[in-house]
Amino acid sequence: MPPRTQREERSSTRLPDGELDRLRRRIAELERLNEELDRFAAAVAHELREPLISVEGYAGLLTERLAGALDDFAREDLEALVRGTTRMRLLIDTLLRHARRGGRPPLRARVDLTRVARDCIAILQPEIAAHGARITVDPLPVVKGDAPLLSSVLQNLLVNALNYGPRESGMIRLSASREHDRWKISVVNAGRPVLPADRSRIFSPFRRGRSERRADGIGLGLALCRTIVEEHGGDIGVEPLRAGNRFFFTLVD
Repeated sequence: MPPRTQREERSSTRLPDGELDRLRRRIAELERLNEELDRFAAAVAHELREPLISVEGYAGLLTERLAGALDDFAREDLEALVRGTTRMRLLIDTLLRHARRGGRPPLRARVDLTRVARDCIAILQPEIAAHGARITVDPLPVVKGDAPLLSSVLQNLLVNALNYGPRESGMIRLSASREHDRWKISVVNAGRPVLPADRSRIFSPFRRGRSERRADGIGLGLALCRTIVEEHGGDIGVEPLRAGNRFFFTLVD
């Protein structure tokens, strides 16, 4: 029997007109629901952001005004409040930026990742100081992408490195390497190595490593990072080191 032509294969798999119309209506309905979900996420993120900024601001004022009147335990509790609200604001900002795009592809503008990294470090300075951490930034490339979204990725990876690195005096290093047609951006810390079973799990929404006991937040930061990086055409992951972990993401030129 002679082989079937591509036209014959396409015609044999063609859906009946009625079924095709139902499929088109279903796709249109799913697109509408997705747009509504994006608008809802943006509205929720916006409403959550405003009171959170107030809490963050007043907590910072209390820390300054009562600095000499607090004992060590009260000071640590207040500093933890400031750090917690800062982390949540960063997460909400990421969600808001992502939802406002409404499913559109990310921008492809020139982004200086070295400058973005230094801006992120300045924003996270209270958290860095609280952990006694030191962050070094090697020269990072200029890439094409959405600057606010890539900033959110770096911020969340830095927060993750701070939270799950050594409790005090941890070293975090940002670096980049060239791999074929893409850049690999790395955030290295000296925390407990991520177990093999957790290396993909931790990038899913509301999931953390099974072995991690110091778990702040709700498990959305790394999931949002994954979504943003994949929308830029890259990959994200974690590699264990002899003493610590390398969280990385790739960006295509």
